[in-house]
Amino acid sequence: MANLKGGASKGGQKKKPGDFKRPKRKVGRKVVQSNVTNASIQSRRINMTEQSMLQDKSGAAVTHRNQTLQDILSKASHYNAHVRRDAMSSLKELIRLHPMTLVANIGLVLERLLQVMVDDEAIVREACVATWKDCFVSLASSHSEQVVVPFAQLILVYFCSGLTHLKPSVREDVLRHINAVLDIPAFALLLAGALSPEQCGRLLENFKDSISTKASTVHVKNSYSLFAEKAKVKQSQLQSSVLKARFFAVEVVHKLLQALDKVTTIAATGVHKDELNLTSNTSLLLLPRSQVVGWSSHREPVKGTSEQDQSWPAKALALLPPLLGLWMECHGDDNTALPPTVLTHLILIVEASTIIIRASTLKADDPALKVYAQTYFTDFPRAPMEIMSNAESSTLHFWSALNLSIAQCGCECFVGPNAADLDDVLTQFVQSEFDNLVLSDPSVRQVAQGLLLKGRLQLPSQHGRMCC
Repeated sequence: MANLKGGASKGGQKKKPGDFKRPKRKVGRKVVQSNVTNASIQSRRINMTEQSMLQDKSGAAVTHRNQTLQDILSKASHYNAHVRRDAMSSLKELIRLHPMTLVANIGLVLERLLQVMVDDEAIVREACVATWKDCFVSLASSHSEQVVVPFAQLILVYFCSGLTHLKPSVREDVLRHINAVLDIPAFALLLAGALSPEQCGRLLENFKDSISTKASTVHVKNSYSLFAEKAKVKQSQLQSSVLKARFFAVEVVHKLLQALDKVTTIAATGVHKDELNLTSNTSLLLLPRSQVVGWSSHREPVKGTSEQDQSWPAKALALLPPLLGLWMECHGDDNTALPPTVLTHLILIVEASTIIIRASTLKADDPALKVYAQTYFTDFPRAPMEIMSNAESSTLHFWSALNLSIAQCGCECFVGPNAADLDDVLTQFVQSEFDNLVLSDPSVRQVAQGLLLKGRLQLPSQHGRMCC
């Protein structure tokens, strides 16, 4: 049948191409109009730190990496622990190369070191201890100890804060900082003379927990300590490390008490204040107990307490119980198995107790001191007979030094009108020591023992039959 419309057949028709292809849009997408121009700009940048090696710092004190003091101190507060550690190493290098830079900027350096002293990371504190030691050695070498005096109270605040820190590792590192100061005699006397009796007593009080048997069981660990801990520490090793830390605390307390006692002795003998290397920013006051302190004329005692109760001799009495507890723990029942390390620290415990009791107001017949007299003199002399009879014993010298320390403690602190028996015991011991020194053949051991006896055993003159 013919197509009436005159067109081609349906099967032979071709589709005409469209003008444009309609894009398929996703649901919810906003269609951008075609007449809108995008004016946003995208850019990228590369942050490059300024390299100190390329800067011109001619005439300034710099390290081998061209770092000045300001560059180092700014990195000491960096968020990365390794950068803070490197800053301490750079500061140590700068002090060795340019000692006068430390003297001119002692305030900035001390403030930053004291902040890093209680850092959370052990690697930073380890580097800070080494830098701290070099600082005080450099000041002592240049005879610039006086520049530290205005910052004595600031140092005390950080020491007290560090000794009461939550982490035991921080407390141990703070003890290392204190020990570094006390190892230099000039700074030990300077610190003891620049602080007031109340401040010295506050510092001594904070040593109580470090010596006491009740150690803190709280251990705060960070990422660095977790990575370093590869195996679980045995209980015996943990107890050994705790005892070692307590021994180190006794060493630091002994040095501090010696410095305080020496300052008191200097004041009692009427030495001029210039011999103590004190500057004019603190006034010297001679207390009724003849004690030189850096005491402000406007300071008032705490309400309800006297100045004598706030002084370091009164505060130091709190150290006697932990010292006695450590003595009983180390001495034990078997005296023959004590190593030289333990004997050395037993000597330090006795000498520290002697200084505390001598400086305090306690009398020889005071009931509070009876327990200490019984502890030290129950089986005096302390050395077992099998050790004393063996002349080749390696610990014989330590036992002799321990007995002499106990004898000195008894002569200075426990001998009184009501201690006739103790007086006889000490007299017999001193007489036997001199008899052995005279009758024995000259040898290195006997000479050392005799020098130790003459140098350390200073008996009071009121007991005529016991005087050397």
